[in-house]
Amino acid sequence: MRLSSSFAIALMLFFIGLFGSTVLLGQNRLEDFYTIRSQTSQGLTIDFVFDEINVSSSASATMFEIPGLAYNYVGGRPLLPVLTLPLTLPEGKVTATIQIENSQMYPGQFPPAFQDVPNNPAETRNAQEERLARENPPVPYKQGY
Repeated sequence: MRLSSSFAIALMLFFIGLFGSTVLLGQNRLEDFYTIRSQTSQGLTIDFVFDEINVSSSASATMFEIPGLAYNYVGGRPLLPVLTLPLTLPEGKVTATIQIENSQMYPGQFPPAFQDVPNNPAETRNAQEERLARENPPVPYKQGY
């Protein structure tokens, strides 16, 4: 009886290990999509590499899919795969440049986009409120018709 319980435990551990490694292999990590090409005191160059970009078209839309990436699901914007990479930039005069090197892969299509989101959520909220106030100025109230 002792041999069979040990065998059952070993078999159970084997399946747990097999299932766990299968789940881990199916998930992409952030590091799977980028490589730091160079880093000096003057700058940082990051290469983003996306394999197996699937493009499917219908009469009304073109769908881009990059396995391992989620979609943006933001109202009013195109549904595109999104990679979010948190970077902390030093204070002072800092510029960020995005250089698209492989845009010729899909002539007529240009899905890459770059959005800089401040690290402080309050700054983001204030900036949105200011933009909305500029775009939608208050309408003066007029009594009567």
